[in-house]
Amino acid sequence: MKKMSKKATALAGLGVLAVVGGTFAYYNQTVSLENPLPTGHYDNELIEDYTPPTDDLKPGATIDKVVGAKNTGDYPVMVRIKMDEVWRNADGDIIIDRYSSEGLTAFAAETGASGEFIAQQINDKDGDVSSAGGEDNSVVRKNLTSSSKWTYNVNDGYWYYNEVLYSGEETGNLLDSITLASNIDLGLYTQKNWYFIGDASTDKENISGWIEYDITDYSDRNGDNTVDAIDMAISLGITDEQKLFRKNESLLDSTHPGYSDANYTLTVTSEFVQATPNALNEAFGDFEKLPANIKDTIENIDMDDLDLNRQGTAGSQGNDGE
Repeated sequence: MKKMSKKATALAGLGVLAVVGGTFAYYNQTVSLENPLPTGHYDNELIEDYTPPTDDLKPGATIDKVVGAKNTGDYPVMVRIKMDEVWRNADGDIIIDRYSSEGLTAFAAETGASGEFIAQQINDKDGDVSSAGGEDNSVVRKNLTSSSKWTYNVNDGYWYYNEVLYSGEETGNLLDSITLASNIDLGLYTQKNWYFIGDASTDKENISGWIEYDITDYSDRNGDNTVDAIDMAISLGITDEQKLFRKNESLLDSTHPGYSDANYTLTVTSEFVQATPNALNEAFGDFEKLPANIKDTIENIDMDDLDLNRQGTAGSQGNDGE
């Protein structure tokens, strides 16, 4: 075998060192660049001006209660508002009110009434519900605004604002006040007559042994052609030392309490949904059951226009004061 010269061997050794050294010589650099992308936000207000009465509400009385909505966020939204009312008696049980949302639900559960029947009840109550205006014949009547920008949907019980609500805009009032019906049923009262046989020492303020009586149970004992307390005293054998105490009181018929000693609650709920067709269709449910003008508003939403007007600038379709 040939022997490699010393010079060749030295060069070969350098070559190996160069290769080995090269495996540890590399370039490494990490570069980062932040790209901030701020977003706006959705923020809304349910506007209410209402001072609860300090005394019991009397039939026919009206209380100011203003309800509306405002878009306090950055992006356009659509708004709908629902008013749920319920009466509860002194025991906290729901009073079946065929003209309220929760009352109708309870009525349907008790009687097995169909959804179509419930819808008809609402139609009968509200009459023309094509706008917020019109007569409300429930026990507590909601005095709605006459604005044509609110539309009632009998299918879900919501009032829909007809237009896209841009940043900073208000809907204007949906509700102006509420009135307790003047012909409210405050229950059926019966007259009860009571008597007690005592004497001069009887404390009439603290009698506990009253006995019910009916004057028609007695006859004319003294011959004056009139049946009265004298005839009753004669029949009961009242002596000169005794006294006949009588009282009359009105008692509520437990089988017909009406709205006596009851409490009313009106719950106002608003829903704000970003003004994009997909979001609105998802939030508002069955599109075909929406009022025609609300469907038109959703179908005609121009996404480019919404982007241009996110701050409520040109092209805004907000409140015009109605």
